[in-house]
Amino acid sequence: MVVVVCVWAVVVGLTGAAHAGVADAPPTEVTIAWDTSHGVMIKVTWRDPPDTPNRVQFSGGQPEDIVLVASTAANEALINPQAQVSSPPPYRISVEVGDATGPTSPAGLSAEFDRSLDGPAVWDSMVPHGDLLTMAWHVPPATTDHTPGDPLDSFPEGTTGSDPFNHCITPQGTREGTTYTIPIASAPPTGWQVTVGNPWGTTVSKSVLFTRATASIANPATTTYGQPVAITGGLRSTALGGGCVSSPFSGPVRKVHLQARTGTGAPWYGVGSITDGNEVFRFAPTATGARQFRVVASATSWPATWAASNAAVTSAVTSQTLAWVRSARFLDPAIRRGERSTAHVWVSPGLSTTALLQRWSPTGWVGVKQMPMTNGVAQYRFTPAATGSWRWVIPTTRAPNGLAIAWTATSPFSITVA
Repeated sequence: MVVVVCVWAVVVGLTGAAHAGVADAPPTEVTIAWDTSHGVMIKVTWRDPPDTPNRVQFSGGQPEDIVLVASTAANEALINPQAQVSSPPPYRISVEVGDATGPTSPAGLSAEFDRSLDGPAVWDSMVPHGDLLTMAWHVPPATTDHTPGDPLDSFPEGTTGSDPFNHCITPQGTREGTTYTIPIASAPPTGWQVTVGNPWGTTVSKSVLFTRATASIANPATTTYGQPVAITGGLRSTALGGGCVSSPFSGPVRKVHLQARTGTGAPWYGVGSITDGNEVFRFAPTATGARQFRVVASATSWPATWAASNAAVTSAVTSQTLAWVRSARFLDPAIRRGERSTAHVWVSPGLSTTALLQRWSPTGWVGVKQMPMTNGVAQYRFTPAATGSWRWVIPTTRAPNGLAIAWTATSPFSITVA
């Protein structure tokens, strides 16, 4: 009985001594790689004597994150890459001989690595197409890499990405990738946040502000040929303010373009641009015939400030052009009864049409004579019966450039018959 007790005491003493510091040889050939068979994990393998249990963790990690490997299991373990580590990079995976009560060997260490994170997303573009708006961004490489070329630098496919979301939209839309398409009606003014994540569980977010731009346009209904067409308007922008409420936004300088076309269905072409079209703008193209005008502020981005704006396009407005009456008169404005005089009219552009001479009667304007107009000139020599007022009417026609010229009447001119 005594002998048995003594032997038992020796065994207990040896076991206790082992955990108190009797060292086994450290594991060797500790390797690390990504493993996606059970989520995204770090697969650790090593070599040590058979039939020994192991403790695997981030070197300097928290006790609750230790992975225990039974002595009968293969020399491999899966480590959560998001385990908490208080020490700064670089990191290593530690493999020790031991069990839940503690290690019995020094640590075998893997190659050094860091938990690098790609930099914040860089906003690239915003492209309107139809009723949709597509924003695009890219994620640059990490700016700091403490252990270049380490085994965990390259992430498994599909384990990194960017999620855009708008906290003012319920439900919030998210999508992993580098592009996102949203209806323009619910886009600006709004704020989106692009969050970049990776298997380490760390993220970097960057906010992008979309402003809602609207443009207005005003123009005179008619303008005289050769004179400037006064086209005015303004570009207004709103942005998302506190509490998801829109407020005025004064963005960087942006161009505003004036476009014209000869009629509905015809292609638009550029007429002019103003570099700073914010708030108010004014264009003064020369009247050359009837045209439709519109103002376009192209979709714009300001990558330095992570702000962007939709394209603002006004509706089309039409400006008619009247002939420029350069002269309308009697060549002999004072004659004796029975004498002849010439009613003359000269307009620009050089129209080829038929002009109508009218006289004022007690009941209104009365047609007197239709005369051919060539190169903008028409005249009629006749014997006026009495003193009175006269005018020419130039019908709707086309200028030599093919654009429409609206009908117009000259100011009245008179003749005296004594």
